[in-house]
Amino acid sequence: MKRSTVLVVVAAVMFFAAFYTAPLNENGQLDFVNHFRLACLTITLMIPAFMCGIKFSFKCYKEVAKEERATENQKVLREKF
Repeated sequence: MKRSTVLVVVAAVMFFAAFYTAPLNENGQLDFVNHFRLACLTITLMIPAFMCGIKFSFKCYKEVAKEERATENQKVLREKF
């Protein structure tokens, strides 16, 4: 498994843990501090995951562009000779 995939999965789990669980304090009220901490941790984990994803997509785009240029160069060479 790629590192970015692991980060996305962990961030998704933490996102659901932050927003679909209701930690209560001693008075029975929602504890927004824990929600805020989990949300911040989720965002912190999501940023590198998205950066890895963007980097991977640009790498794929460059490879496709190289292949297209190579085929165009081959066509030009065939036409010349």
